[in-house]
Amino acid sequence: MAHHWYGVYFTAMGRHDEALREMKRAHELDPLSLMINLNIGLVYLNQRHYDKALDEFKKIIEMDQTFSQAHYQMAKAQGMKEMYEEAIGAARKAHSLGLPWGTGALGWVYGLSGKKDKTKELLQELEELSKKRYVSLASFIGLYLGLGDLDMVFEIFEKAYETREPHMPFLNVTPEWDPLRSDPRFRELLKKLNLE
Repeated sequence: MAHHWYGVYFTAMGRHDEALREMKRAHELDPLSLMINLNIGLVYLNQRHYDKALDEFKKIIEMDQTFSQAHYQMAKAQGMKEMYEEAIGAARKAHSLGLPWGTGALGWVYGLSGKKDKTKELLQELEELSKKRYVSLASFIGLYLGLGDLDMVFEIFEKAYETREPHMPFLNVTPEWDPLRSDPRFRELLKKLNLE
């Protein structure tokens, strides 16, 4: 567990080689851990090595087809590669397994592929769900990114910062947020988080 979480820390800091070293050591000690395997894939995803990431996520799904996080991360990697139909399929699977982040990823991919009406439907669905249970603000960020509504994206980032959302330490490495990096509001967020 120590190697795994040390690797997660290195991932958030963008120190990918060190992250992989720690994750692979954790994997040697616990090769069947779905989370360790997932986080190895995430290191590759955050390095923009999408094919390697996809290979890792496929292995996890072979181990457990109900592990929603693997489908969610696969959708992100496929979306970054503009494999929209495949990404929609993976995000639908994560969504069907009850993962709100899967809903956000599905809306994001729909938006990227020009199906913004479907993104709006999912936004309404997620808003209703958030009245009944906790839904990470990251899910909404994906939907508003899909809609191209950057003002709402940054409004939600501010709320996420204030509420200490768990995805915020990964702000500087998450690939689907690359289109935001030139925006001064993004740089301000990095400063607030000491992630410059």
